[in-house]
Amino acid sequence: YLFYSNGEAVPGFPVYGKSAIDMANSDKDKALEMVVAAEDNNLLIYEIN
Repeated sequence: YLFYSNGEAVPGFPVYGKSAIDMANSDKDKALEMVVAAEDNNLLIYEIN
């Protein structure tokens, strides 16, 4: 699950993966990206707007 700082749940979650997540602004826009390994060992990248 992912929550805003006010405790409200972020829509569209939970999402699934098989690793710990990493949160970063990898493309240097204003939105964070959440990166997690998928079951098939590909990377899933979710943009958090």
